[in-house]
Amino acid sequence: MGVITPYRMLWVAAVMVGSVVPLPAVWDFADIANGLMALPNLVSLIALSGVLVAETRTHLWEAPGGQP
Repeated sequence: MGVITPYRMLWVAAVMVGSVVPLPAVWDFADIANGLMALPNLVSLIALSGVLVAETRTHLWEAPGGQP
């Protein structure tokens, strides 16, 4: 059966639900889904902030070859 068949069933169910639910509820769900997708990215940015600062400093303020 694999992963494709359950995914297709879920997709068809979402289309059916989306066609009968009021439009504001569909938009609210879409906004919530986008917000939830942003959370892992924000956590990653916070976790990697030290690396990001170090790489930015190296790239912007040091000459090629690592000499300031």
